[in-house]
Amino acid sequence: MPPPEADTPDPSSPLICKTVEHGELTISPSYIFSGDRLLLNPEVQESGYLAVSLDKGRIRLRATSWVGFIPLNARLAVEVRPRVPISVMGELLEHVAVNKQRVIHIGSVSYTTGQLRPQNLIDLLALRLVTLTKQMRLNGLDHSYRPTVVAGRTPVGSILPFATRVRQAFKGNRAESVSSAWIKTIDTPANRMVLATLLYLHRLYMRLGHSKGAPTMRAELGDGIEVFRRIEAGRQELSMLALTPIEGKAAKRPEYLEASSIARAVFGQAGIQPQATGLLSLSPVVFNLEDAFEAFLRTRLRDSLTESGLRVLDGNIKHPEGLQDVLYSEPKHKKAEGIPVKPDIVICRGSEVLAVIDVKYKPYGGGLPDRADVEQVVTYAQIYETNLAIVALPQRPPNAHPLIPIGRIGQTNIAVLAVNLNTNDLASEIEIVAGSITRVLLKRPGPVQSDLVSPGLAVISQ
Repeated sequence: MPPPEADTPDPSSPLICKTVEHGELTISPSYIFSGDRLLLNPEVQESGYLAVSLDKGRIRLRATSWVGFIPLNARLAVEVRPRVPISVMGELLEHVAVNKQRVIHIGSVSYTTGQLRPQNLIDLLALRLVTLTKQMRLNGLDHSYRPTVVAGRTPVGSILPFATRVRQAFKGNRAESVSSAWIKTIDTPANRMVLATLLYLHRLYMRLGHSKGAPTMRAELGDGIEVFRRIEAGRQELSMLALTPIEGKAAKRPEYLEASSIARAVFGQAGIQPQATGLLSLSPVVFNLEDAFEAFLRTRLRDSLTESGLRVLDGNIKHPEGLQDVLYSEPKHKKAEGIPVKPDIVICRGSEVLAVIDVKYKPYGGGLPDRADVEQVVTYAQIYETNLAIVALPQRPPNAHPLIPIGRIGQTNIAVLAVNLNTNDLASEIEIVAGSITRVLLKRPGPVQSDLVSPGLAVISQ
């Protein structure tokens, strides 16, 4: 299917082209050229957000691993949306470090009634939070019990004799009583976190007035707020609680865990901020999903493999926090000194390196990984003196095992770690991925697509 095309620019109404990560679209050169002058936002030109090429007199734009709203100039913007489910997107955004976010400054454009509004990441996260709120209501809201003292003519729980006599004497009525009981309440930190996020998003969409899609989103968010109407807390207090990790029973419920990830993404300003004046400031935050996927995978593998006695380290940082090395062990040229080597993930047992993993955010259909990626990870394996080099990718072919052997280069085994991000059960997926790695590294029996043969490693076959 050919990529979508855009032809005649209309200066009064900026064109918003939509695509997905690693997707393509073509536009007329008139959108980014004026005579022989290139009209391109300088912050975008050298960023790597989009790959630009010429194809039969048309400009072809190819999205990379960056997602978000990317304004190329005053009359053309590209909205790059993620392929992964919104639930997974919230999890990935939680792992984006602040210095990995980029803001594109280009001023303001009209954002008034009926005008096409870009569906940024905030829209996606808001829709997902509304869905999660409905699940919470159906499954029962998180709750706890708190001690409550009740004074009146209808005792609740256990009567407090001394307090009752004092109240009867004060009121002059022997029907009065004071009692205590444990009362069920939904006023818990987990519910406050959800309410805080709903209120924040509702205020954001209130500022958009009647812009296209805003009234519907406000209504959905309002219904969600109504679910938590019995919670009484100041809005400032709620905002503070939104970033507090959830604990207790709610921490075991998938809908609350996912809502917590969304709360951290939302309160981290992951999107475009509308202005009360009716203008939309085009200073969106764009995210590199390769950075997010790398940090996510490293964190989740560390959590999963530690109990097996394996250490998962970051090769991007130096010892002792990480395991960065240098390219040349015995440099003969001055410029060869101290060149860092930074594998994304290094898996060790004690002081022995068992595997190096380099994380790439590229489509994968089951074939060979890019040769440049293989050469890179083989170099890492030689430097770290390990026999297993792995390229991690965010897709898995149907019916394939997570760890797919590719072949050998010298004494180094090459494999692809195929992580299925197109899932609504990311916890189970990570468990499967971690199990495959553990079986290979610790010589435990289990299925792999084909043999992984390596000196010092087990031969594991179906």
